[in-house]
Amino acid sequence: SDLISKVELFDVYQGDKLGQDKKSLAFHIIYQANRTLISEEVDAVQEKLIKHLEKEFEAKIRDF
Repeated sequence: SDLISKVELFDVYQGDKLGQDKKSLAFHIIYQANRTLISEEVDAVQEKLIKHLEKEFEAKIRDF
């Protein structure tokens, strides 16, 4: 999305709690535009991003 200006991987965790050959990745995602963004816009982009990651990499959002 053109609303995403920067993505930074800031943490990688591997451990017994996740299962073998699995990693937990944490990202900072910066959304930016030349106007004020509303939460619905960011939510829509984030939902699309999550669906892409699920399809492309079989990623799953961790449930806290």
